[in-house]
Amino acid sequence: NLPQINFLAALTARGATRIGGSSQIDGNDHNYPGWDCPALSPAKPGIAASDTSQITTSGCSNYSCIAGSPKVVQDPAAADTNTYFTFGSIGWAELRSMASKIVTGNVQGIAPSVISGQCNESDFKNFGEPWKGTGAPCTNYYPIIYSPGDLILNTGRGQGILLVEGNLEVQGGFEFYGPVIVRGTLRTAGGGGHFNGGVLAANVELDQNVVIGNAVISYSQCAILKALKVASRTEAVVR
Repeated sequence: NLPQINFLAALTARGATRIGGSSQIDGNDHNYPGWDCPALSPAKPGIAASDTSQITTSGCSNYSCIAGSPKVVQDPAAADTNTYFTFGSIGWAELRSMASKIVTGNVQGIAPSVISGQCNESDFKNFGEPWKGTGAPCTNYYPIIYSPGDLILNTGRGQGILLVEGNLEVQGGFEFYGPVIVRGTLRTAGGGGHFNGGVLAANVELDQNVVIGNAVISYSQCAILKALKVASRTEAVVR
């Protein structure tokens, strides 16, 4: 029973999207040191949107802050709620029921936590250790993190699967590796955040996604597969 998340691009958005500042959105596949990744897959678009006319830019003329093949694509699947809430035979409700961590509100200083040399998975600010190659605990900890409402993440790093029922705002250079699915709106501010894997922003109310500041969204098949495989205890298929 495999979760099959259909990442159409580095960022898949159902509503209007505004990008600017020094943000970068990259649909080229990325591997990372120490991750034991497969060969790179063909490039995806930087942004897949339900309506590309709803993409607005500031300081990103001719989509200069976007990379991918193509940089931007209009895809009917980006308008389909099944892309965001149905993952093969697994639905949103079942996937969120697998969560090992429930967070909400404003969470700051996310970082690996260790007790007596072991990964402290009970620490709600411990989202695993994406910085591999050091032999540190928590490198193989990929939690499923669920927020039942709006969530603000400020500073730190983590890995796994991030599911947000409301809106997600990222500040202070927070860094995350793995799939991110937001039922509401994605917003970055200030130092922005780094998403390594893929982001689906469903915009249930069709609000505007805002990717500004120093936000970076990079597609990574490796980060997605690692998170799905370990967190769900099963092999995963990424299309």
